[in-house]
Amino acid sequence: MPRLIRRMANDNKRKQECDDLLTLFSCLDEAKVSQPTFAAVNLKRVPTVNPGEMDVFAIGTNVSNMSLQIESLFLSVADLRSQMEAVTKVKDDISTLHGTVESMVSPKNDACSLRAEVRAVPPNAAEDSPATCSADTNAEA
Repeated sequence: MPRLIRRMANDNKRKQECDDLLTLFSCLDEAKVSQPTFAAVNLKRVPTVNPGEMDVFAIGTNVSNMSLQIESLFLSVADLRSQMEAVTKVKDDISTLHGTVESMVSPKNDACSLRAEVRAVPPNAAEDSPATCSADTNAEA
């Protein structure tokens, strides 16, 4: 048990007294001494928390929650943006293919000449059933 020390009035007196009190309580805790329970006889003398102070805490909590929600929304928007870029790329590829097909099929070309071009593109390709066209048979005769 620490002994009582009388302190002189100097700059360190308050710090030393706090250290003494903490040492006393830690000694009592180690010895498992039951400490008294404090209760207020007159509740009007107990300091209260003003509603304005509680509002500040509530506002701080709300701002923190809203920050988390905004961060989540930001990540969602970034994900949607990357998906839209992928869809736009696919759309551009489809437009390019459509343009290629349109250039292959022109008003002067008919379906038979298109088949001939398609057959000529893959050399050595195994054809299960060769397509015949009346224009092809007329040209061969």
